[in-house]
Amino acid sequence: MNVAQRFTMPVAAQLTGEIVNREPEKCDELSWHPFEALPDNMIPYIRRAIENYRDQAWFSSFGWGEV
Repeated sequence: MNVAQRFTMPVAAQLTGEIVNREPEKCDELSWHPFEALPDNMIPYIRRAIENYRDQAWFSSFGWGEV
């Protein structure tokens, strides 16, 4: 069976309100950060997805080793 993993990242120009962590047993904190100042403790493939979006790189084989 061929299984593809997909990560969808919502992007908004301006957000209002306060975010709420509805799964505190799974996630320590939720916070907003500009693309230029991502936190150090991010999941690596999430960081790469955000960096790719910022850099307009629409394909990546992150995690598959050198091809």
